[in-house]
Amino acid sequence: MSTTHGAHVRLNAHVNINFNPSHGHARHAPSPLDVGHAHRAGLGGGAPPSLSGQQGLNAARPFVPSQLRDGFEVASARTGAAGPVGDGDHTSTTGGITASQLKAVMPGLTDAKANAYLPHLNRAMKEAGITTPKRQAMFLAQVGHESGGLKWMEELASGRQYEGWRDLGNMRAGDGVRFKGRGPIQLTGRANYTAAGRDLGLDLVANPKQVATPEVGFRTAAWFWKEKGINAAADRMDLKGATRPINPGLRNMADRAAFYARAKRALGL
Repeated sequence: MSTTHGAHVRLNAHVNINFNPSHGHARHAPSPLDVGHAHRAGLGGGAPPSLSGQQGLNAARPFVPSQLRDGFEVASARTGAAGPVGDGDHTSTTGGITASQLKAVMPGLTDAKANAYLPHLNRAMKEAGITTPKRQAMFLAQVGHESGGLKWMEELASGRQYEGWRDLGNMRAGDGVRFKGRGPIQLTGRANYTAAGRDLGLDLVANPKQVATPEVGFRTAAWFWKEKGINAAADRMDLKGATRPINPGLRNMADRAAFYARAKRALGL
């Protein structure tokens, strides 16, 4: 998806926004995720690069979670799901996944949250054709990494750092804060909110905060996934291929791989 289409344009591995966990800001929350700032799906690992103008933007960025996380250290998931509970490799699972499967992928997710998120997650996956174990496992892995195991639905930073970023369509004063990263794969920028809202039949420009709700956030994440054609990489079980549209710098692959391993076990792959 291109910026002209209003795609989420996310920061590249060259963004340097020194978000420091000890300062209590940056991304969704100072998580063990990526080294950096995890709020928009797209920045990641290592020392935060430098944010020079808008060069760090990639024309396909829905959020900036991973890339802005570039300064935090990702704690690779240390827990694994217990044995397969899925229904095979190629079987269509249009009925969605179960709460137990979701909890097996997301360490620390409570029963209450799993049950609250599940119908919205399953609806979103169905809308985007994420209806086989391979596709669902990959989607859960990326969403899990970008949201800290579904802990964050909105970046902690104010969004002021995105003021004037034309690549994101932020042309009006206040757009950076108004259209900050939200959702499990952080949707960021006026252009992306406009495009996602248009395609989903929602007015995300007038009411951008709804993207931080599970009802809408999972749909915008799945919208981006479909727009970028990530199901193809999921079908090949190509973790790097599925990561590039989200984080072009392929940051924090170890954490993504840990989520993916749990997701595959949970779905019987």
